[in-house]
Amino acid sequence: MKKTVCIIAVIIYLLFSCNEKKENKNSVKDAIIKVPSTILKSNSIDYCQLCSDFLISYQENYDKIYERDFINYDGNFSINFDNLEYFIDKSQMKKFFTDKYITNFKDKLLKIDENLKKTLQNDGIIDGLESDVFLRSQEIDECLNQIANKKITCNQLEENKVKVDFGNTHILIFTLSENKIDDIEIKD
Repeated sequence: MKKTVCIIAVIIYLLFSCNEKKENKNSVKDAIIKVPSTILKSNSIDYCQLCSDFLISYQENYDKIYERDFINYDGNFSINFDNLEYFIDKSQMKKFFTDKYITNFKDKLLKIDENLKKTLQNDGIIDGLESDVFLRSQEIDECLNQIANKKITCNQLEENKVKVDFGNTHILIFTLSENKIDDIEIKD
């Protein structure tokens, strides 16, 4: 009888200890899953990958992005702000760019629109929009082909800056903040 009681006690002990181990495994797994993604991102984001992802998305969706031009060319030129929102949505600016960048972009276009209303421009190139708003080039097709053919290279310059080289003397410097693009400059 003592032997049977001991065996039952050992079995109950083993069952409870196995169940305890399962609970411990689940709680560790839950702890890993519950870590906020922003913490994981900030520790592991690849800024070159982010910039490349944006450029590839821009190249692949270029025609759709410009389906509705945010510049009104009928009569005197102006900015169509409804189409600008469409442009922002289709170019995925909210995914890839900081709120500060988007605000500055809208402010720049507001100033351009005010200038267009003053000057009543109806032909030629619009001051401030001489080149593509992201690629910073008038050779848009060439830049888009470089992206499509994977002929761009990216190198990290500083903690928050990367250089994207299109291989045709066209180089962009991306400044990043909050794991998004905060500025794009052309390297002279």
